Amino acid sequence: MKFSLEAFKDSPAAGWAGFALFCIAITWLTSFSVSSFPEKIDEGTVLRQDIRADRRIQIVNEEETKQDREKAAESVLPVFDFDESIPEEVPPRLHSILSRPIVSDPANLKPYKDKGVVLQRIRPLEETATEKELVIKDISKILSVEEAQKRVYPVFQKWIVPNTTYNLKETEQRKEAAIRAVKEKTITYQPGDYILRGGTKLEPKDVGLLERVKKARGLENRPIRFLGTFLFVALALGATFYFSERFIKRFLPKRKDYILMGLTVVLILFMLRGGLILSGVMHEAFFYDLPQAALYYGIPIAGGVMLVRMFLTAEVSLILAVILSLLAGLTVGSDVNYTTYCLISGIAASSAIAKATHRTAIIKAGILTGLASAAAVLGILLIRLAAVEGPFQWSLVGLHLGFAFLGGILASIFAFVATPVFETVLGYASDVKLLELSNLNHPLLRELIVRAPGTYHHSHIVGVLAEAAAEAIGANSLLAKVGAYYHDIGKMKKPSYFTENIAGRSRHEGLSPHMSALIVASHVKEGMAMAKTHKLPQRVIDMIPQHHGTKQIGIFYEMAKERADPNKPSIEEKDFRYPGPKPQTKEAGILMLADGVEASVRSLKEKTPMRIQKTAEEMIDKSFAEAQLDECDLTLKDLHAIGKAFTRILTALHHQRIAYGEDKPDAKASKAPPATAEAPKVSQATVHKLKFPKG
Repeated sequence: MKFSLEAFKDSPAAGWAGFALFCIAITWLTSFSVSSFPEKIDEGTVLRQDIRADRRIQIVNEEETKQDREKAAESVLPVFDFDESIPEEVPPRLHSILSRPIVSDPANLKPYKDKGVVLQRIRPLEETATEKELVIKDISKILSVEEAQKRVYPVFQKWIVPNTTYNLKETEQRKEAAIRAVKEKTITYQPGDYILRGGTKLEPKDVGLLERVKKARGLENRPIRFLGTFLFVALALGATFYFSERFIKRFLPKRKDYILMGLTVVLILFMLRGGLILSGVMHEAFFYDLPQAALYYGIPIAGGVMLVRMFLTAEVSLILAVILSLLAGLTVGSDVNYTTYCLISGIAASSAIAKATHRTAIIKAGILTGLASAAAVLGILLIRLAAVEGPFQWSLVGLHLGFAFLGGILASIFAFVATPVFETVLGYASDVKLLELSNLNHPLLRELIVRAPGTYHHSHIVGVLAEAAAEAIGANSLLAKVGAYYHDIGKMKKPSYFTENIAGRSRHEGLSPHMSALIVASHVKEGMAMAKTHKLPQRVIDMIPQHHGTKQIGIFYEMAKERADPNKPSIEEKDFRYPGPKPQTKEAGILMLADGVEASVRSLKEKTPMRIQKTAEEMIDKSFAEAQLDECDLTLKDLHAIGKAFTRILTALHHQRIAYGEDKPDAKASKAPPATAEAPKVSQATVHKLKFPKG
């Protein structure tokens, strides 16, 4: 038996393998560890093996930091107060001597003869100094009382007194400021770098280094710890997904959706790991007095929930919010407060981003998420205050709330940047993208109206029908409308071969039924090629073949049977069917029904409400009877609601008229009971003959 990669990709084995790899990746991202760390860290111990970093590690180099601080303190010049005021009774001829700094004891200056001193100038009240301080490098310019007295006559010596005194308090304050300004020196180890070599006999400095590494990373990366973390992650994810798939009705992710969620979780946790490192650096460099946990609130965990909500249902995004909050709390050290914060922030993000139909709405969602996050942090701080967990500074509340609000803004920026990437890589289409495609100025639609105006009009009407029907059953109305706009773009290649564009003689006259069927069916392939060329989302591209499913191209099949030569091989019915697949989503199923109903109603000579309703019901019954809707999860109740929506819209479009003569329904038809709310109007023969769709 040959191995097929394509078959394996869709097999359960591939799903389980992907789940295991995902759990391993999460375990690695959530672990804090240094590999091969010794059990005991004592002075004199000889290391048996190398100690290497298994990831990026950053610790404070206390020795160098201490040396830098000592140097900074030593570099501070001593401060002396220089009183420049001169008493009024002093003779004028002494002013030029008394205007120089004079100290009582020159011995106080000797320690500073190599680096100088700072003079703080104290001026009389009526005078202002251009320079408040003077830096004196040559201390010989500062006189002692004895030196100053020698420069004047003995009669004036009594006026020579010290005017410069050492300011111990100011000097110490400047030293403390210089010490605080010194940034801590750090040692950074990249993965694989040696911390200490095997055979090293631990000295006090080595013990200090290992203690700091231990404190920074811990000892979690042992096999047992890794296995325990893996089991926790696997059980948490497995139980959550199992419960959700069984009991949450709208939690119906496909494999591609699981890939989206997995990539998002890995990306967010990777950002969290980086954010934790960055927050440590910021804490040391800029926010020394701010608790480092406050910086964690600025990491955009909610961005992952916001991103997934733009592509998938609210239920899926809620489950992802639960998973991300658990894993984020585990990553920062089993922090219950942070787990709660991430859950509240994620739910807020999912609510705020719902039905975001333009780019600016994403930023608005970030603001709303930030406000909700800030409120959650305020609650956490108040609980902490009530619990008296430690000293609480109200001055830091604003910073905590500010970082939480920043986290919401960054979450929207993350979603804004990541959305087009995931749209391109995985073929998703957010509501923002769909709204852009619904603009009738799109190049494909502008080309369609020029080359196939009848098809353009038909597509527009189908879009109105599909949108109304999707709203009636809770499907994605925007996706249904956009799919309708582009479902027949392939007809631009040969527009005159399609009924809505034919004026006069049909181009099919003179062609064999096989050739006509081939031309008609080719618009599906042509449409997909054009859609891929213009980089339409995969969800929209998929609706192009699905809107016909595997339906029969009936008119040409019947024609072929009529013209068949009994002496030649019989007509193959499969040659007169669309290639499929059948509709795989509710939106694709709605598009199939809307396309058929619009074409059938358009062909009616008299478009009365009764005939419109009857035609809509017949077309829905036919698609149901042919099992075209078996794979798209449309229920009988959905079909009934869709039929009512079609009838309402088409009746309004074609205007209601009073029926005369032959337009009046016969007595038998008028007595027919209306379709019930439980099911659409389906013939009894169809009910017994056909398999019902799920639901």
